[in-house]
Amino acid sequence: MPFLTDPASKQLRKKHWWNKQYWKLTDTLVYRSLAGDTYRVPKGFIHDFASIPRVFWPILAPTGPYSRSAILHDSTGDDQLFLECMVSDDVPTWLARIMWAAVGGFNRTDWNEADWDELRSLPEHQLLGD
Repeated sequence: MPFLTDPASKQLRKKHWWNKQYWKLTDTLVYRSLAGDTYRVPKGFIHDFASIPRVFWPILAPTGPYSRSAILHDSTGDDQLFLECMVSDDVPTWLARIMWAAVGGFNRTDWNEADWDELRSLPEHQLLGD
């Protein structure tokens, strides 16, 4: 298995229930690609797992067998690597292809950088469950 670690994530506080959900890695995520390159997503990285609109969550949730691949994709933005990760992580091929096709239509510039900056600056005590 090319993922060398399987870290957990903690959900960050939201102001309102309808706000987008963000998570923070509790340890470093490490992936070794089929080409032999090593990718590291550092502890504390803010991510949203898979960016799936809420209306589709009953059939395709932001978390699932593709969760680690989605975190790496949030870090790199590399769609081909996302597909490779899912396939190497035993995500069913049909699901991996749907997820891969979906990210092709997602525009990363839609993310609000001010929100990301605010989330990155949150102290540890503002994590849920702390």
